[in-house]
Amino acid sequence: MTRAPRAASPELLRSFANLSRALSLLFLKEVVRESLSAAQALLDDLLGADAERAAETDLEELAADYAQTFLHGMPPFGSHYLDPTGLLNAEATGEVASLYRAHGFVVDVTRAAAEDHLGVELEFLAYLLEQEAAAGETGRQEDRAQVRTWRLEFLDRHLLPFALLFLEAAAETARSRFYRSLCAGTRETLIDLRRLAP
Repeated sequence: MTRAPRAASPELLRSFANLSRALSLLFLKEVVRESLSAAQALLDDLLGADAERAAETDLEELAADYAQTFLHGMPPFGSHYLDPTGLLNAEATGEVASLYRAHGFVVDVTRAAAEDHLGVELEFLAYLLEQEAAAGETGRQEDRAQVRTWRLEFLDRHLLPFALLFLEAAAETARSRFYRSLCAGTRETLIDLRRLAP
């Protein structure tokens, strides 16, 4: 059953921006008590009981699952999926890094091995969503339409072509319910974001 597109109000855009940022943190580093508690409220709707289960689960087991799934298993880098060579830091990485610079988005390279890491791309998506919401709140409809175009181009050209494949495969690879649910919930969130009406 397909859902009808939801209107992209500034409030809804900000909600998606906050969710994208929270998800970003969970993909950039293994879950620790501090990062889980900071994202807990936003993840409750997305993960339901799994968010609570993660708080009760052995954090060492979750850290091991993170390492096995995202560091040694499924590479969370767009270039691995989008570049014909399959290499990390390939041409696809340069393209997304150029896009960030063009939009004034600064990447903290100490947090991810490359600019096309899923966590960094989710942060950039949050950045675009916040700009789109701000333009809508201040009545700058032309700016809002332009940022929406940028957001959709980013989703269609960079994020979705690799993230949907990666998240599905990572959900099958992860051992913990938390990371399986995180991947499945992130995938659904990205699909919902693409379906937002103007």
